[in-house]
Amino acid sequence: MLERPLDESYILTFLQEHTMAILSTVNENNFPDAAPIYYSIRYNFELSFVTPENTVKRNNMARQSHVVLTV
Repeated sequence: MLERPLDESYILTFLQEHTMAILSTVNENNFPDAAPIYYSIRYNFELSFVTPENTVKRNNMARQSHVVLTV
């Protein structure tokens, strides 16, 4: 395995080279929910994705803003 420092430019490049991730949220019973998403990311690490208003992931995020993104 290649070892290299994880500086911001390396991380940003990695995220920009990929467009799909798993977004994990916490449901109302404090259990994890995971959903695939397509995302885009800007140079300042602002990550964006689109989801309909009445979805589990959107409702979970409205209730609890902590999430995990797996790329």
